[in-house]
Amino acid sequence: MNRSPQVVLILVLALILAACGGVVPRVTPTVAPTRTPSLTPAATNPPTRTPYPTAEILQVVTSLPSKTPAASATITETTTPTWTATLAPTIDATPTYLTATPLVIVPTYITAPPPTAFIPTSIPVAVPTTTFITRSNISPAPFNGPRNGVYSISSVGGNLVTLGQFNLGSFQPVLFAQNPANPNEYAVVNDVGQIYLVPSLANQTVEPLTMTNFTVFHYQISSRADNDKPIKKMQWSGDGTLAMLIDGDKNLDDGVWVWSPDIPDSNRQLVRECWHPAICENIVGKRGLTEWEASDFEWSPDSGAVLVMIHIPYEGRESFVIAERYGTNPGWLPPLYRFDYATWAPDSQNVVVSGRAPDGSPVFGRVNRFNETVVTANMANLGFYWTQNAVEYQGRIYGLAARGGYGSPLQLIDEFGRELTPPIAANPERVEWSPDNSAVLIVATEGGIRRYWIVSLPDGEVREITGEVGNALSVQWVSAN
Repeated sequence: MNRSPQVVLILVLALILAACGGVVPRVTPTVAPTRTPSLTPAATNPPTRTPYPTAEILQVVTSLPSKTPAASATITETTTPTWTATLAPTIDATPTYLTATPLVIVPTYITAPPPTAFIPTSIPVAVPTTTFITRSNISPAPFNGPRNGVYSISSVGGNLVTLGQFNLGSFQPVLFAQNPANPNEYAVVNDVGQIYLVPSLANQTVEPLTMTNFTVFHYQISSRADNDKPIKKMQWSGDGTLAMLIDGDKNLDDGVWVWSPDIPDSNRQLVRECWHPAICENIVGKRGLTEWEASDFEWSPDSGAVLVMIHIPYEGRESFVIAERYGTNPGWLPPLYRFDYATWAPDSQNVVVSGRAPDGSPVFGRVNRFNETVVTANMANLGFYWTQNAVEYQGRIYGLAARGGYGSPLQLIDEFGRELTPPIAANPERVEWSPDNSAVLIVATEGGIRRYWIVSLPDGEVREITGEVGNALSVQWVSAN
């Protein structure tokens, strides 16, 4: 007979209870054994890590050009054949001083009728006259006339100097610059610091610059104190692009800008000044500096970069950066080199430096634009304890130097220490070389009179032109072509 599974299970349980006497036994739980304490290692403090001394390294790096190895910033190579500590055997070390025969030159003035509307319409312009002056025809007599007149000077290999009066009628610029790509085109700046364009002397017009920074309201300003974008310097590149230095200490516009007359809205800032903490917040890469101002600039001969002099007020010195024309961001300062004076070599690959090197020594030298190598010669070894305004001409470095150190009268020497002139002037307010580096203009005030000298290479003839341009509003180099 078949039984269900439930019935079978009940019968099995009944048999088990009968065997146990009807009582279910209780099970007493036990505590699980613990692990032996000796198997657990004693706790110890983790080992401490000695920090890497990065603070000291960063401090050294920020005092040197950011990309230049620390050692290269003070390299002195006096063993190179072109950098010897003694005079070259083929060079006569005896100075030969040339004098000039006095001759007073009376320039011919061309005037223009006063403009009927000065701002912002065009202004009539008179074509500047030119007087040719040979090496012996410049008067050394001082000029005590009123402060007026605008003059251009040019030099061809130091053998011929051209002096011309740049007369724009009632518009008397304090700065003017000739476009080498178009010698008939000029940029001019008035005493308010406003910049204008002279697109063609043949058309005899002066026009406001079509740059977005300079609005119609900007050209209505009549006082330099009200000008927040005054132009301190301007220069054309070889391909006809205008660079200008704005220095008003009032906004983000301070610094170096470039602009092309042939490209609409082509203006852009290459280097921005850090003249105030609020302005510096807009600059990310500061190269370890906390304050700086752009003091001067120069186009490279190949029109590819602008060399910008950077004044560091809390260090009491100058330095320079190379701002490539394309790819430079005003929010990042380019690599910085601490030399007081710098100018382009004709090859556009090297920068000629002078003044104090990073270690404070007075030098002549070169810095390569691309691989950033630095080669200098300590001119104190040749008895000159201050140097400045060095340039390269026909493969050799020439510059001003003083045996008595800073503040002493300066004379022109070459890289071998050969004295080309006697001492000329101490603490000149302006030293500017001609476009081809064949002559240098030196301006200094002595006895209340502003005096002008031109020194020509290669033999260093000194000629004073105070009698022709004394108390001028502006004297500027132009191309001799």
